[in-house]
Amino acid sequence: MLHIVLTILKIPFILLAVLLLILLTVALLLLFVAVRYQASAEKTDKLTATARVTWLLHFLSVKVSYQAGKPQISVKVCGYTVVGEKKKKKRKRKPAPSEKEAEKATAPEAPHEMLQAPEEPEQKQPPEAESVQPPARPLSEDESAGQSFAEESVVPEAAPEKESGSSSKQEEISASPESFRMPDGEPAPKRKVRETPDTKSVRRQAKSGIFDRLRSFFENIKNSFRAFLEKIRNIRESFEKLKRKLEYYKKLWYDVHTQEALRHGKKELRYLFKHYFPRKIEGNVLFGLDDPAATGQLLGVLSILQVASGNHVIVEADFTKPMLEGDISLKGHIRACHLVKTAFSLLLDKHIRITIKRVRKMLNH
Repeated sequence: MLHIVLTILKIPFILLAVLLLILLTVALLLLFVAVRYQASAEKTDKLTATARVTWLLHFLSVKVSYQAGKPQISVKVCGYTVVGEKKKKKRKRKPAPSEKEAEKATAPEAPHEMLQAPEEPEQKQPPEAESVQPPARPLSEDESAGQSFAEESVVPEAAPEKESGSSSKQEEISASPESFRMPDGEPAPKRKVRETPDTKSVRRQAKSGIFDRLRSFFENIKNSFRAFLEKIRNIRESFEKLKRKLEYYKKLWYDVHTQEALRHGKKELRYLFKHYFPRKIEGNVLFGLDDPAATGQLLGVLSILQVASGNHVIVEADFTKPMLEGDISLKGHIRACHLVKTAFSLLLDKHIRITIKRVRKMLNH
């Protein structure tokens, strides 16, 4: 009985051990199996470039290419295309039939002459119905007499008399005070218009409106001057804040912990560059610029690449005309274990931790 219980209890432990073994294997594969990369480019009339990344004996493969001005990407897992265009299988075409088989396959030709159907006679359209007016009915004697009486009774409207208009204008002119004269021939004296309380209030309102406008004008000038002074004060305060920040940055940069953190970071970057730099570089490059002086300066910079590649990349310059031709290829590999080692080394350094805390504090403020 105890033996059966122990065997039952062993099953979950065995499954857990298998799961841990699988996870450990995957972790070791990710850390120590290299990710290999290779790239090549060629420039003559047009630019063509390809780059490929593979992992675990082409279990995962990523290819990026640039041809005819169009970029393409394809991702394969275990040889099966996951992303990108799949290659279509070419079907075998059947051979073309011989002349005898073609003659047999063709049907007999149809006769050239076609029977024409008899033309149908054109149907004449009926002529448009003419507007026929009934003949006028002769009027009786009574109707004719009534019509003549109605015509005579119509009297044309009388035109407005010009004389009446002129007489009315004369009356108006005579009624005006300027044309009125005294019996001695002297004009009548003008009457003085008395001011009413309404006219006095209108005048007072006009005077008060002018004073209000002047007052508002001077107040606007005063407010604008105050706003200008406030802006000058704000600019001065902002300059003082910027000065304090620059002093803090300078103090942080020359601090002992910051300098030690920078020194350690440079060391780890050199370590990664040593392991991740391409192991093999080959190529030939011929270039030229518009300015011969600029061509010489760029040649001096690219000569560093020639030395770093072990003189496998030949760089030449053309000082007569601008141009760029050549080809280059490189290969290398990357292991994740070097990156993990660098990350742990940086996190365990106390100088880097102190510097990160100070930078966060600076950003929050």
